[in-house]
Amino acid sequence: MKKTQSVLLLCALLCLSSPSHSQTSGDYQFHFQFENTLQRWVPAPDGHWFGVGWSVSYPGFPVGVPFIIKWNPQTDNIVWTKEVPMPWAEFIFDVALLLLPDGGAYFGAVYDGCDYGTSDGLARLDADGNILWTVTTPWDGSYGERLWLIPYPNGNVLFQTNTYQIEYDGEGNMKWHDSGWFDWNGVAPRQNGGYLVYGNKKYGLTNLFLNTIYQSFPEEIVYACQLPSGNWLFLGYENLYRVSPNFAILSQQPIAGIKPWSKIVLTDAIGWLTGESIQGNSILQRIDTATLEVVATHDFGDRYQINTVIHLQGDSLVWLSGNTNFDKNQTAFLKSAPLDALAILPDHSVALTNIRLENEPKGFANSCFDPADPDKDFSISFGKVFVTVKNTGKEPVETFRVNAQFDNCITICKGFYQISNEYSAPMQPGDSLELVFEDHLYLEAQKNVSLFELCLWVSLPDGHLDSHPEDDKWCQSFSVVSSEAEPTRKAHNVRVVPNPASTEIRFYIENERDIKSPFSLSLVTPTGQVVWAEHFSTIPTHALDCSRLPAGLYFYELSDCCSRIAAGKLVITD
Repeated sequence: MKKTQSVLLLCALLCLSSPSHSQTSGDYQFHFQFENTLQRWVPAPDGHWFGVGWSVSYPGFPVGVPFIIKWNPQTDNIVWTKEVPMPWAEFIFDVALLLLPDGGAYFGAVYDGCDYGTSDGLARLDADGNILWTVTTPWDGSYGERLWLIPYPNGNVLFQTNTYQIEYDGEGNMKWHDSGWFDWNGVAPRQNGGYLVYGNKKYGLTNLFLNTIYQSFPEEIVYACQLPSGNWLFLGYENLYRVSPNFAILSQQPIAGIKPWSKIVLTDAIGWLTGESIQGNSILQRIDTATLEVVATHDFGDRYQINTVIHLQGDSLVWLSGNTNFDKNQTAFLKSAPLDALAILPDHSVALTNIRLENEPKGFANSCFDPADPDKDFSISFGKVFVTVKNTGKEPVETFRVNAQFDNCITICKGFYQISNEYSAPMQPGDSLELVFEDHLYLEAQKNVSLFELCLWVSLPDGHLDSHPEDDKWCQSFSVVSSEAEPTRKAHNVRVVPNPASTEIRFYIENERDIKSPFSLSLVTPTGQVVWAEHFSTIPTHALDCSRLPAGLYFYELSDCCSRIAAGKLVITD
């Protein structure tokens, strides 16, 4: 399974020609439950901004879900958010957005599967965020990790990755397809038309990415964008360069102490260099684009990863956008701060301060066998789980979530079992509450464990950024008593109809009263390849669209939040 970290190497010239008068302070957060990446913000001609990124959930298997946020900077409010349905895959490497004259957009994503080929996806949205159509790319065995959507003069779009390119028309029909290794770090638009492509100590000028002639450069270019004067800024691993329109090096400035995933952002003649220090802190530097000197440096510690800076012409506020929380990818955020005193100082916070069990947890052998981890054939019954939360912020809190993520029993690929419970429990600053987290928590573990550590965390889904993310997580160890028998659970009769099937299979679950959502369904081939995984919340009937799967024999596994409900064989025909 490929699990490379995403690198922020696409060039976006974040400039608006018309002034804005957004002077009110605010903060927003999005997709707060589990893993999230807000990749970039894209300006629209009408003054709106579009944030694009993805979240990853684990209904047994990792599933990447891309999203779009439309934001109005004049009124400081979110117009709409949209999750874009794309091909199922474990991990999203990159997303791209191409805005259209009618207010709509093309949205694309490149994916990774679990050691198997996965199609990438392209969608067309209207101005209100409605999805007009989606298409999947033909799989050619090349793993694309970077994506650009390039407009054609005739209104078509070029779906360009670092491994292949496809032209689509406005209805999603493929016009042509070409494979090849492009090995670029980025693509930047040129003021006089066409594009600059760069990478591998080279750069080249192109219109439609055909017959590009490359020139060498002293070091690897990891980011590039063009200044209003026509000059360019090139960011290397060691230096920042100012380059003429003819690509002669005018000046260069050494960069010290910043990791190479950094990038340049331009906002109405102000240059920003955002990156991560060698110590792991998020760094934002204000750059004089004429001299390349650092005017100011802002250190946000390990709480906030700044991916994009939005500064609208004439505004006294700067909008900082990126990711925060434990690994800086739990919450995607957008936060305003004064231009001359950049600081992220939100007022809301909820802390998790205790985990309590009603009964002593019991461990027992089970029947779930994982070839990738044969020692994991042991489960623990925790019974009822209580959590204590506290409002550690300066403002009242209306709603919040308590979340958890645990290893799951999966045949081949690494999987997780997740819980995310939302609570409506108003709390004033300083208030604490004990709440029921799970009526019956049932987890898989290594053989014969005597001590198990439960780790949960709390998040704010009400649009506010947490001011104290360091107190969100709580881990507590519990002694486990061995038991010879698995706790009694009612037998479940699951009917799979029809079987064999060619278009749709329905799973009918009887005796469903003692099972609890979320539910997950997975299909595995006889060779152990996971070809389908999904989660759902309603029973007793669930429909599976099998028309997109190749004909053949499959093994299915149906689980609820706590354990496997049923497993068996099914056959898909042409």
